[in-house]
Amino acid sequence: MLKSLVKHTARFFLGEYQIYRIYTRANTDNRKQTESPLQEFEFAEIDQCLIESSDDEAIKSRAWYLGKDSNAFGCLKDGRVVGLCFYWHGERYRTERNFWPLAPDEAKLVEIFTLPEMRGKGAGKSLITYAENEMFSKGYQSLYARIWHSNTPSVRAFENAGWQHLSTILEFHLFGIGKPIRLKFRPV
Repeated sequence: MLKSLVKHTARFFLGEYQIYRIYTRANTDNRKQTESPLQEFEFAEIDQCLIESSDDEAIKSRAWYLGKDSNAFGCLKDGRVVGLCFYWHGERYRTERNFWPLAPDEAKLVEIFTLPEMRGKGAGKSLITYAENEMFSKGYQSLYARIWHSNTPSVRAFENAGWQHLSTILEFHLFGIGKPIRLKFRPV
C-alpha cells in the first residue's frame, strides 16, 4: 500500500520516471579473482541458433538480443539453456540503448535472465562471472550494467559477483514535456 502511494505521488510530481543503479566491473590486473562457476552448470558463448531452438519460450524470446556488436553467453544444465547473458557494444549499443556512455573498449550487459526454476541457485551470479571473464579475454576493459533500483535479486547477484555500484540515475519526464531530466548520484 505504502509502495503504491509513493509511486503515485512520484508520478504526480515528476511525471513518468526511472530509477536505475549503474554497476561496473573493471578488467585490472589487481582485480580480485572471482570464484569459478558452479559445477552443476556448463557455461559457454552461444549463438542465435541455440537460443532459437530452445523449448523454453522465455529463452527463445530473447534471441533478438544477439546480432552485430553483441555477445551472448549461456548457462546450460544437462545441455538445456537455463540462463542467458547479453552484452552490447559499439554501434548497436549507441543506436539502440546509449543510456550510459561507452568507450570503444567498454561494453554493457543489457540482459541477464535465468529460468524461474534456476533462481536462487547461484546460476545468475555464475553466469555474470563467466560472461565478464569472457568479455575481458576479448579485450574489453570496463563493463557496465543498469539495474532497476528495486530489483533486489539482480542487485544481490551483481554485488556477489564483485561488481561495484557506480551511480544511481533518476530520470524523469516532467509531464511529458521536452527532454527527460537526468540526475546522477554517486554512492556514499
